[in-house]
Amino acid sequence: MLTPPLDILTPLTSILFRQTDIWHIHYAELYYFSIFSILLYTIRIQTIFGETNCGKKVVTNNCKMTLTKMITDRPFIFYTLPKSRTTQQLNGGRKIEKAWNNVCNFLTNCTTTKPNQPTRISLTAYTAFQGDPNPEIAVKIIQETKLLFDSGQTEPVSYAYPSGIPDKQTKTEWDIETNDLQKGIDYLVKGQPWPKFTFGPIELFITFYFNLIDPITKTEFPNQNNKSSLMIWLSRNCVCSPDLYFPFEQADENFKQTIKNLEPFLPFKFEEKYLRLGRPNKAKTQYTFTKIIMD
Repeated sequence: MLTPPLDILTPLTSILFRQTDIWHIHYAELYYFSIFSILLYTIRIQTIFGETNCGKKVVTNNCKMTLTKMITDRPFIFYTLPKSRTTQQLNGGRKIEKAWNNVCNFLTNCTTTKPNQPTRISLTAYTAFQGDPNPEIAVKIIQETKLLFDSGQTEPVSYAYPSGIPDKQTKTEWDIETNDLQKGIDYLVKGQPWPKFTFGPIELFITFYFNLIDPITKTEFPNQNNKSSLMIWLSRNCVCSPDLYFPFEQADENFKQTIKNLEPFLPFKFEEKYLRLGRPNKAKTQYTFTKIIMD
């Protein structure tokens, strides 16, 4: 299965999560084959002069793309957080360098990607929310960040509904190049401890997509028809949103041993209650999910 090109098929999906008792809004990448959209797609990219196959055609620049709905025949086990939670604490989350080191250890030993191969990196800094003390500190952080990473893009944090009036609080976002990832991490580490504000005051968002690897045999698990992902936020309180696909049709002894092997490397607390068994329905148009009970 091919990964959809980010500049064409990566939608922005609002993710809500609780951090220091305040709901935050973030924008996370979810591919069309993501479990959140349920439907999986394969992509054939052909030149404008080539013939297209049957399916829904999309014309963009000099390419024609055919999107074909694709549901795998094999059941699988999926680890994902519920809508009521969406993120969980990274181990060592109060110290950015510890949280990041744990992420690196997991990616290096248990996945097909590496810490220096993220799918997307963004840095966001916020002005103070109404009522936050010392708003000038947040302004200073934004100014210092602009000196290091250019001016970025500034916009209101939200808009009133239904009037559409922009909120007075703003956020400034920078798209970070891969070769500047370490620069961004060093900046956040050096700035610790970051002051407490309702939002931010600054956070680094990093996304990884990968297949899982057995840390014992150092080989990729077979039949991984879906990409796993890990989204992390490095800030005052480091959190993550994991989506892990395990190519097992049931929670048998082999699966339990796999979890036992992976768990020491996971950068977050593994909670069995978030495991689900996914099966295609009879029409193979979507998946049905059932909760897994581990003995």
